[in-house]
Amino acid sequence: MVLKAVPLPKDIEKLGAEGINQICRDAKLRGAGMKRAKTLVTAAGHSVGS
Repeated sequence: MVLKAVPLPKDIEKLGAEGINQICRDAKLRGAGMKRAKTLVTAAGHSVGS
């Protein structure tokens, strides 16, 4: 669901952990919290596409 909303690493970084967490909450994904959102933002920062 997150990759449909923000497919590029630079977009994920721009949105930030709070934005990613909000997308997950809107989609009612279980097990997705701030820790997982921060991990995704960190991984996007180290990605080849950024």
